[in-house]
Amino acid sequence: DISTASTIFLLASEVAGGEVICEAVKYLSNVGIGVEKIVLICSTISKDACEKACNSFPALRIVAGAVDPSVDSKGDVVPGIGGLHLRYEGSLSGKDRNGPKTGDGTKKSLLKALFGSK
Repeated sequence: DISTASTIFLLASEVAGGEVICEAVKYLSNVGIGVEKIVLICSTISKDACEKACNSFPALRIVAGAVDPSVDSKGDVVPGIGGLHLRYEGSLSGKDRNGPKTGDGTKKSLLKALFGSK
């Protein structure tokens, strides 16, 4: 039972806007997980996403390899690390940095992967 865990690690390869992370923390909070138990671990986070997450959830702990200054017009962290999550999934091919498009959008797909279809 996740609610009895002393620490919950929320893992993300790269955090650009912070919306998905905030939704994930909100979901965990709504099911009874105290925000003080959650640790976001990511390789790279944008400054704006870090501020958004910290302002929305002051008790959230963030461990990041780097805080990058901005997000480009495509919503990618700059300079960022490129499509690490896509490379990990094996869906990055050639020069298509953003990988295949999903029918229900990236944010929805990530939330589904994290928390199921509910």
